[in-house]
Amino acid sequence: RRYHGLLVAALQPPVARTVLAGPPMLWARTDTGWLPLFSFEIEPGCFSPQLGAPLHQVSVGVGGVTKEWALAVGQLIERQSAIHGANAVLLTLSLDAAATSGVDLLLRLTATAHDHHDAMVGDVACAESHVDESAQQGSWQMGSSWPEVHVRCDGGLLSSDAGVARGLFHRHDAARVEADRSDYATPLRWSVRLEAGESASLLVATEGGGIGRPPAELLAAMVSGGGATLLAECEARDRDLLARAQSVGDGADAAIAASGELQALVLAADDFLVRRRIPATPGPADPAAPLGWSVIAGYPWFNDWGRDTAIALRGLTLATGRPEIGATVLRSFAPWVRRGLLPNNFPDHVDEMPEYHTIDAPLWYIEAARAHVAATGDHALGAELLPTLLSIIAAYRDGTDFGIGADSDGLIVGSAEGRQLTWMDAKLDDWVVTPRRGKPIEISALWYRALRSVGAWLRDPAIGVGVADAARVATDLDLLADHVRTSFRARFIRSEVPWLADVVDGPSGDDLALRPNQFIALGLGGDLIPQVEAQRAFAAADAELRAPIGIRSLAPSDPAYRGDYDGDRRSRDGAYHQGLGWLWLIGPWADSAFAVHDLTNPAGRTAAVTLVTEALAPYRAHLREAGLGTISENATGDAPFTPVACFAQAWSVSELLRIERRVAALRANAQESKS
Repeated sequence: RRYHGLLVAALQPPVARTVLAGPPMLWARTDTGWLPLFSFEIEPGCFSPQLGAPLHQVSVGVGGVTKEWALAVGQLIERQSAIHGANAVLLTLSLDAAATSGVDLLLRLTATAHDHHDAMVGDVACAESHVDESAQQGSWQMGSSWPEVHVRCDGGLLSSDAGVARGLFHRHDAARVEADRSDYATPLRWSVRLEAGESASLLVATEGGGIGRPPAELLAAMVSGGGATLLAECEARDRDLLARAQSVGDGADAAIAASGELQALVLAADDFLVRRRIPATPGPADPAAPLGWSVIAGYPWFNDWGRDTAIALRGLTLATGRPEIGATVLRSFAPWVRRGLLPNNFPDHVDEMPEYHTIDAPLWYIEAARAHVAATGDHALGAELLPTLLSIIAAYRDGTDFGIGADSDGLIVGSAEGRQLTWMDAKLDDWVVTPRRGKPIEISALWYRALRSVGAWLRDPAIGVGVADAARVATDLDLLADHVRTSFRARFIRSEVPWLADVVDGPSGDDLALRPNQFIALGLGGDLIPQVEAQRAFAAADAELRAPIGIRSLAPSDPAYRGDYDGDRRSRDGAYHQGLGWLWLIGPWADSAFAVHDLTNPAGRTAAVTLVTEALAPYRAHLREAGLGTISENATGDAPFTPVACFAQAWSVSELLRIERRVAALRANAQESKS
């Protein structure tokens, strides 16, 4: 992919991600000459140079990404570690202590400068590069409009290299019918000899957009302690993240400690939690605004979005033992609620205003707040957020923008034409692929959950104390919730099909298409759907929608089903919510599986845990399939269920981790009750 590189820097954190250093070219010299420890695809299926040594293993874990090369003299370890809070990466080379002799290594750095969505082809000569060999330090800059990239090594020799690497082919981009070629300059080279048991490091860094650690601080650390100091810092931080995830106290801590796969999910979750300057009130970007936290929706191409943040927050913060970040995010979003709606995203530019057109994000925000207070007991935060939650409830009850609001039956309608209001939001030009106008099932289910949750908060003296006449307001919400429940059962439970309707009262009537949105409704639990009907709907939906990996967005039996994800953007958008599998939906699916079993009964609990555990196994295996150590956005609905789209998706990681913890806690609690 053209998105890939050794250094992809967020120049306006967490956005303006820019590829500044491409793939490094590493060579090792042995008795037979220089052996390339890299290979580029230059034409489809044609690679050059051919690998000169076997790549024994690639892994992601504490401290970063590790490649293990099997040289004739012994094992060479190549490790890449992203420095947290900086636009910097540390590359460390280590020769095994059992090596029979030393080895000479040559690493050529490749340089480019382009937005991560673009590619650089043509003139790739560095406008300016410098090397101070005595200081083991250098830099380059690809023109005045791009930042300077700083390089320092703690051993060996850094020298100039005025070469180019042209015509690298990107097969994933070609499959997407997008720019699929890149050219790179090679401004600097690093030569180093390692004896058995020795290591050497190279730091590549640029400015952080006014956030985080500047290159000068990291370069100084290389002088004072070498790369070993920075690597130890990266490892210590990762171990601290794992320790926090093993100290949540929900019964799942021991499972996290015992599972490398669950630990990988904990480390993956950290990749999506980013710092951003968030103004205290809605408006354009402000470089002087205080630092807050946000959630990148996915890598390599998504930024931070309101809906994804609200859905992913439980898994990214509560399941990792970092509730303070979750509280900060909830507080940061509260003043940005406008007419009951949450912003799609925060503005990135001073001349840009936020957009508001998601029907579900405010309701997911309420659910995230409920889950946070339930898990942490932070009633003060609940009291602080309650006025915002009440404003959302009032806006949905009375009606707000885009035709969003409660109908006379209490169900929530979204009627704006030409808008993609739900999470099934694919839109290209004026084409809304899956409009779902009317009353979508998951929206009214989330609405019902919000009414019950806010009503319970109002009755809690530790939370509702600041609301005038809180008991009366709570009673009003309960009455409205009762009305919603009656209408929901009458409209979404159908005699024509065993599953639940997807949308009712749409422009063409009711839509009975079999879609996974009912898993969201079923998984929220409570008394919204009677148990018999819930079990029937779950069985019918599970049979058609659950693939080995991914929950299909439309049943294969539907004439509109697309099980592929091929071609250009229009073709892919046409499949996005028309059959493509979504990995984040394993969360709502598992919640549904638990909801339709009696977890108070040992037999019911065992059946539910067994069903969910078996379903999770392919997701654990997926940690080693696409983006190593992380979870993809999608998989094709048809065999072979190929991972596609973003190779690292926030809500995919968060929902899998959240459910893994729930399964582990149920097991632990069952064992405890037996003893």
